[in-house]
Amino acid sequence: MLQLDRSKLQAARLWVAHHRPYYSAALYRCPVVVTDAVDTFAVDGRWRMYINPTYANSLTVGRFAAALIHEVNHLLRDHAGRAQSCNVVSPADRHRWNLAADAEINDDLLADGVDVDVHTWILPATLCADDHLMAEVYYRLMATDEESPPGAWACGEGAGARVLGVELPDDGDDAPGVSTAEARIIRHQVAREVLEHARVGGHVPDFLRSWADAIVTPVVDWRRVLAGAIRSAVSMVSGSSDHTYQRFGRRNSTSPEVRLPGRVAPTVQVAVVVDTSGSMRDDDIAQALAEVRGILRSESIADHVVTVLTVDTAVASIVRVTGVRSNWTMGRGGTDMRVGIEAALQTRPRPNLVVVLTDGFTPWPDRPPAGAQVIVGLIGSLAGTIGCPSPPSWTRVIRITS
Repeated sequence: MLQLDRSKLQAARLWVAHHRPYYSAALYRCPVVVTDAVDTFAVDGRWRMYINPTYANSLTVGRFAAALIHEVNHLLRDHAGRAQSCNVVSPADRHRWNLAADAEINDDLLADGVDVDVHTWILPATLCADDHLMAEVYYRLMATDEESPPGAWACGEGAGARVLGVELPDDGDDAPGVSTAEARIIRHQVAREVLEHARVGGHVPDFLRSWADAIVTPVVDWRRVLAGAIRSAVSMVSGSSDHTYQRFGRRNSTSPEVRLPGRVAPTVQVAVVVDTSGSMRDDDIAQALAEVRGILRSESIADHVVTVLTVDTAVASIVRVTGVRSNWTMGRGGTDMRVGIEAALQTRPRPNLVVVLTDGFTPWPDRPPAGAQVIVGLIGSLAGTIGCPSPPSWTRVIRITS
């Protein structure tokens, strides 16, 4: 077997440490296993990185560094755990998942200026899909595609892909790897270093910063926080009022020569924009909507003033809520909550409270809507992961977990 050019490995690591220093904490915790039993690079569930020396030696230092960052992203994004959640079991399923996970990573790295090989690496365009979606979405899109998916790196069990058959045992002395608990610690360390690098003015791409924010944010009872946010919004709407000459004031009888205006308070109107794209689970949607309805009812907000809009990249249905599921139409495509928010504001009566239930993988409006408060419920374990855009600062964000 050809020997790995260790000087090139060291130069690639130094490139990462200099240009993307926040990856170093993870990269230097990945023991390197040199083997020609893998085609390119791969990782296992213990964060060991398997490198084919013939392939690696043929790379430039920049491309070598890109390959290292690619594999580390599989580990940071927990593609293995997410594959398990998606019930990825068969060899064909694992191959599709590998493609989907690669596409999720590579378009982010390409946008970040990393030396991605656009000719051989898997990109969303390779799968005839849009950029910056989640692996779960790409995976489902391929499951409905009759054509055979293209080839890909076999990125290993650490990416949720097929087992390579050359993985070292978990208790191997040569390269013991990291435990599940250590992996969580490493992810937190990387997240803290990402935020610190951004704080001092360093380059951090948006997809990585939103992931880091989610990792270091303390876990709280989302039901209590959501209830407080909705009650606060309802109180502000209910407490606001204006003068109108369509109604005379109660003190008008004391000065008959002067018409005093009356006061009118707006009725609370609520629109719930539900993300029904391919990355959303039905159970998560139903649970979150049930919680929202329960809170609104506790505030004496009747169902007939609550409108539910189901949205992916277009509005699939607009219904008055009469049940947890009501008469929904599920889009199951991409995601653009801007469309849903705009459609909600066009309904009549116009809502003064908009609740958006989404996993967060969506573009957002550039400016806040006039006369309406917006609460964003980020649903599921994917919310806030790498690649998830941060909601605007003018929204109230609640993370909703199972």
